[in-house]
Amino acid sequence: MPTFERTIYVVARHRRVFFALVRPHHTEQWYYGLRVRSDYRLGYAFDFDRDGETRITGKLLRMTPGRRIEHTFGFPRVDEMESRVRFDLLTSGSRMTELRLKHRFFEETETWRAIGTWWELALSSLRHYCEIGRGLPIPKL
Repeated sequence: MPTFERTIYVVARHRRVFFALVRPHHTEQWYYGLRVRSDYRLGYAFDFDRDGETRITGKLLRMTPGRRIEHTFGFPRVDEMESRVRFDLLTSGSRMTELRLKHRFFEETETWRAIGTWWELALSSLRHYCEIGRGLPIPKL
């Protein structure tokens, strides 16, 4: 099963990093200008929107507040099977968070081939946002 995995260390408490992953006004600042849209109930939507248009679709599969988020991931205009994204957050020292990302695909797709660059930029922007207060100037999706 094709998988993209990364671990980053963020100089911020895990609560701040978790909120950056799940609150719309935070995701918009670091995640390609996208706002998460979810009511945080398992099996329900975990989408990312910009300007009223859904850019990434998903369903929430698992959430342990402050520790783990797992959701499906797909582009609405791309004819591919949805993949799965999981974020695990661990405390690393008094003010550092270890963030582990695992993005699993069920088959090799065009999205899988491009996802490395996508996540490298997004994770760098997330780290910058949590540590400095603003994401990197990456293109909006």
